[in-house]
Amino acid sequence: MINVDRIYQRVLTLANKEQRGYITPQEFNILANQAQMDIFEQYFYDLNQFTRTPGNDTHYADMVSYLEEKIQTHEHIAGARAVAGDAVIPGTGGQLDPENWIGQGNTPNRIIPEWVYKITKISVDNFVCEKHNSKDAQESMLHPLLNPSTSRPTYNTTAQTTIDGVLRRVLRIFDGVNQTGGINNNPFTNLGGIAGQTTGSVARRVDPNERNVGVFYIRRPRQANWTYVVVGEKALYNENAIDAQDFDLHESEEQELVFKILSLAGFTLKDPNLYQIAAQEDGKNIQQEKQ
Repeated sequence: MINVDRIYQRVLTLANKEQRGYITPQEFNILANQAQMDIFEQYFYDLNQFTRTPGNDTHYADMVSYLEEKIQTHEHIAGARAVAGDAVIPGTGGQLDPENWIGQGNTPNRIIPEWVYKITKISVDNFVCEKHNSKDAQESMLHPLLNPSTSRPTYNTTAQTTIDGVLRRVLRIFDGVNQTGGINNNPFTNLGGIAGQTTGSVARRVDPNERNVGVFYIRRPRQANWTYVVVGEKALYNENAIDAQDFDLHESEEQELVFKILSLAGFTLKDPNLYQIAAQEDGKNIQQEKQ
């Protein structure tokens, strides 16, 4: 975690607010979270790059180990025989539990929360699931040799559910195909469990409330929020506010956060010099890391 007030004060100081203009708390929160996500998503591009180059025997100076350490704080596991009623944190008005969101709902399909960045592995009764895209999922249901089974379950994610006008991803786990007789319908059209479907083959879905399901995933960083109270027409930091939130990044990212926010602030303040200076400093840091 990185203290959000410390970053805000450094940004205001370096931006020279008396000369260039004041960055309001609302503007800072927007720019801060944009910068945070830019840094977070860059981890995965950098990890892909460094895994293709030779490392070294010094653990603390090995870039792959360093990046994995930064990502590790965002790794979670949800499920393990989840109970539907435990999927929501009590007293939060419906907020899903990061460790048990898989227990939501009364049907096998599970809506993936928006803060789940990437699912890395799913297991059912200690058997690791194979990930399929929509095309592979369809083909696996049509060919007996490729059908999922209890010892070789599969999973698929698709965007098919709209909540409050937002299209959400849905997780579906399969461990077999039920042959129901009649004409050979496309089983992929029946993955949603259409009521009254009696012909063809139908994918058998795993209900996380009835099986030992574990979902390993990487969570998005929590949104930073500089909360404040107004005293004498001046905004003062209120660290005790219920929605106060520090940056959810590795402590080593403090300097890069400042420069990225300053670079973005150059657009809002219409100051190309500020953008250029901050971008150059950020570029020097990146170049040093990748030498």
